[in-house]
Amino acid sequence: MNHRNNTTINADDVTIGYGKTPVLTDLSVTVPDVGIHALVGPNGSGKTTLLRAIAGQHETNGGSLTVFNAPPFENAEVMDRVVLMGADVPLPRNWRGRRLLEIGEARWATFDMARALELAELFDLDLDKKYSEYSTGQKSMLQVVIGLAARCPVTLLDEPYLGLDIERRRVLYTELRADVEQHPRTVILSTHQLDDAAAIIDSVIVIGSRSLLFTAEVADLNEGVLSATGPAFRIDTLVEALGSTGTVLAREKLTGQERVILDLRDATADAIDSLWTRARELGVRVQAADLEDAVTALSGDVR
Repeated sequence: MNHRNNTTINADDVTIGYGKTPVLTDLSVTVPDVGIHALVGPNGSGKTTLLRAIAGQHETNGGSLTVFNAPPFENAEVMDRVVLMGADVPLPRNWRGRRLLEIGEARWATFDMARALELAELFDLDLDKKYSEYSTGQKSMLQVVIGLAARCPVTLLDEPYLGLDIERRRVLYTELRADVEQHPRTVILSTHQLDDAAAIIDSVIVIGSRSLLFTAEVADLNEGVLSATGPAFRIDTLVEALGSTGTVLAREKLTGQERVILDLRDATADAIDSLWTRARELGVRVQAADLEDAVTALSGDVR
């Protein structure tokens, strides 16, 4: 997917906090108008707070945050086009699943009830149960159903996989990708499970302690961040051959071998070809780094 002409969400030196306690400071990021963007960071780094600010539910303390070129906080025109669903989004405990879907249909003009019922069936979700009777995974599934069926131009999903087994996570990501392909929109997916969702993500937004660390297109990471594995002395030789072509982001010892994560995003095509050739000569296995490994290494978390 490559619809990167406009930006829907813009943050410029934004500070967000609770009272006098800042959660995010001097955050600047732009989010394109179409695609699935993973929001990544450790617990307590401000992911949920940022999503709530984008959704118009939390006021910023400084800087400029705009959604559809307008400040989102308590702005009905913006909030009517944004949906936030996920682990920390409260829903009435005593309302049944079907009633919650009806409320969603009344809340968002774009809500597709037929799609909601289809998703509920795919998740094998009993809509006659009260929300309080759902397991953690079932609550996540209902939140996903509402979030996707709302079909808002900005869809925010805060760790929507919590409590889901492998099969239902697969359904989640398959349906999310299909929905965005059929009804293009901006999706921000807060996650700690990048590898699970790697196949559907277009870009990553990585935040650390109170600030943005970096953003990157997944295609660029797949092409330019590589993993090389082999005997330590051969890895040393390959790294020497790398020279100034790239950067060693991380290095770890394996049983009888070593692995390095290399950042070659600024290297020329010829330089990358030469590195691959040298790796083959040395018998070093080189491949694209897993998305989670690439993001972890670029974040400076050397394991």
